[in-house]
Amino acid sequence: MKLFNIFKKTENPMFKKLEKVISFQVKEAFYAFGFVFTDKNLATFKTSLKADKLFEFKEKCTFDVDEDNIEVFFVNNNQNIKYVILLVDYYEPLRKEYLFEKILIENYPIIELKKIFPL
Repeated sequence: MKLFNIFKKTENPMFKKLEKVISFQVKEAFYAFGFVFTDKNLATFKTSLKADKLFEFKEKCTFDVDEDNIEVFFVNNNQNIKYVILLVDYYEPLRKEYLFEKILIENYPIIELKKIFPL
């Protein structure tokens, strides 16, 4: 009889999704939020990121499972270089997620982040 350890931590599904599209070793990764993928939302996100107003953007934006979305991750690589990773998550289940943009940042913004790696 095989016993399973139900308390053992496994990889986070959000990290598995992220890991498929990046090409570098990750020291730590965080999921921030997602928003509907439109040109206007993307432009507003980038402006908010530069102005350190992501909290306000997050409060105004929406995530809709019936639409294509962008998921926002904050990643620190093994050389301690920090990035914002924008991953497109399609509504259609047969279309795979892809890396939309990788933005170099100096520090993580003041916003709630959910740690997805390491657990």
